[in-house]
Amino acid sequence: PQVPRSEDEERTFRQCLPHMGMMYSMFPTMILPEVTPGIHGYLESGWCYCEFETAKLGHQLSEYSLDAVGALEALGSPLEAGRISANHRNVQEEEFMSKVAAELENKRFHIPSDADAVRSIIST
Repeated sequence: PQVPRSEDEERTFRQCLPHMGMMYSMFPTMILPEVTPGIHGYLESGWCYCEFETAKLGHQLSEYSLDAVGALEALGSPLEAGRISANHRNVQEEEFMSKVAAELENKRFHIPSDADAVRSIIST
């Protein structure tokens, strides 16, 4: 499990947090879905799920992560084939937010309050 953040780490984390959505949606993102044996899967992590969805919405996975997207789909992730494409734009915002909210209920966070931070990132 993650070691609790120090006061300085928590302060820095909270200061950077509002900019995370921008970072993952505006710059090419590399997904590294491999995890240590015995640890929950990549998309089971709330933070990894947030980063993935944000990068996907910003169309930032094509440059470095097409293989990872394919691997995640092959593992039975809840992703629909082709959602990385422009077709994703056709999904209504309410439907997307509802899906994300439902998915987040099943995600793992080492620090439970981080789930609220992820909701904030996804909704902005």
